[in-house]
Amino acid sequence: MRFVAPLVGILFVASIVVSARAEAQTARASDAVAVCETQRAVFKEIRDQNRQQMAAQVTRGVLVGVLAGAVAGGVAANGQSNTAQRNTMIAGAVIGGLAGGVDQYLSAKRQITQNNRELARLIEADATGHASKMNGLTASIRDTGRCRQEQITTWQQRLDATRGEFAQREAARASALAAAADDRARREIERDNRRQAQGDMRIMEQMSKERDMIAAAIEDDRKLQEDVLKYYETDIRAMAEAQARVEATSTASLRGPAEGYTVAVVPPAILAGQNVNMGSTASAFGSSGSAFGGGVRSTPAPTAVASAPGVEPWKARIDRPAIRPTNGHQAALVAHKDASAESVAATQSGLARLQMVYGMSNAAPPASGGG
Repeated sequence: MRFVAPLVGILFVASIVVSARAEAQTARASDAVAVCETQRAVFKEIRDQNRQQMAAQVTRGVLVGVLAGAVAGGVAANGQSNTAQRNTMIAGAVIGGLAGGVDQYLSAKRQITQNNRELARLIEADATGHASKMNGLTASIRDTGRCRQEQITTWQQRLDATRGEFAQREAARASALAAAADDRARREIERDNRRQAQGDMRIMEQMSKERDMIAAAIEDDRKLQEDVLKYYETDIRAMAEAQARVEATSTASLRGPAEGYTVAVVPPAILAGQNVNMGSTASAFGSSGSAFGGGVRSTPAPTAVASAPGVEPWKARIDRPAIRPTNGHQAALVAHKDASAESVAATQSGLARLQMVYGMSNAAPPASGGG
């Protein structure tokens, strides 16, 4: 008994220490989102800029979105002539599908030139600029995805360490119980074990909350990216409509093979056979109401779900058909669909890894601690 009692006391103190550490690390959902704030910054700027511009213009009855004008466009304009700067800003000053949007865009362009051939060239240059901006956003989507994976790695390390401590303490509790001198001592040890196990359970509940907050942060990334991608879809659609008017042709002829360009997001292998919604896989271009059609295909054929050799089972895969855009409108459309697929894949990969990590080994300590 001289050996058992001190051991139980040490175990109980250890449980308090771990519990206190877990409580100190308790975070809010906003804190989990903020871990990748640097990678998300460009999307927030574009969204906020768009909202401000639309709020300012709505009182005049015409909606004109700035989108990348002051963000990506403004940066690109440094060192350019006034005309070039103006062209860059106008490239982000389109809103399609709304009364007056395309007309106002064309009116601004005609202030630069009245020659239809030159006008068409300027509009296509705007579309090419949007393709470049979309490629930049794709890089930011990937950076954000990598940041979330690093966040998951840090959380996983803490989870593994916590579970390791649980296993050690459970073994020590079992040894103490086996060494009990009599029934009275055994009952005291069992009581202490139950109290310690309850503390361990609270710690695991906190770890579960942290997992849920990271999942919420990943979903918030997706929603932010989706909003901005919708803004760009509006721009790309409006520019195609504007050039089609100038050339007296169809938008489909300008988009060519890019109109049917479909990017397949193959879900993580660990989700094969599961009916799990790992985040939105609907592209702005893939919806039934989209002007472009096609887009991101999120339900691959059953034979395509298996993980590729060397690919982590939690990682989504993107399959892109080979296509070579021949004009700015096609390049912008392809770049947008690629960016949409990257966002879907990043969401699925992050949520799938969280599911996989938490499901490894034991999800929680024993409920009773023995007895």
